[in-house]
Order: sequence, then structure tokens, then C-alpha cells
Amino acid sequence: MPIDERLRAMLRCPESGQELRPLTEEERQALNERIDRQELRHVDGSPVDAPVGEGLMRVDGLRVYRIDDDIPMMLAERGIPLD
Repeated sequence: MPIDERLRAMLRCPESGQELRPLTEEERQALNERIDRQELRHVDGSPVDAPVGEGLMRVDGLRVYRIDDDIPMMLAERGIPLD
């Protein structure tokens, strides 16, 4: 189930305070391809080892936060840097 729009509008990147927007299907597919190739690590240095079903992207496009079981994972150290 998609995240409630009112909740999403209140969420901000815990690192930068930027607004977040839902990942598009194309972005999600590209992200999961990079995960499959083991190219990505969380901010804390641990590998991103599971595909992303839903996620929120910072408006600058440089960080993704996954949504697991309809719960946004908003810990700064678990963000997925894309730069």
C-alpha cells in the first residue's frame, strides 16, 4: 500500500531536512539493478542487500529511504546514497 500522502508531506530527510518524494517505477528499477550488482552501501557502510519495493527520494535525488511494510525507514545511517 502506498504511504499516506499527508504523512509523506510531513517527512523530511533526517540528514539535510529536504523534502522527500516517492520513487518512480523507473527509479526503483534502476536502484534495484544497482543493488543486484552490489554497487550500493547504506550511509553506515553496510551493503544494501535487499531490493527496494517502495522508497522516498530526497528532492535533490542523492539519497533514498526505503519503505518496509508501509513504514518509512527514516534513520540517517540507513539512507542509500546515490552519488
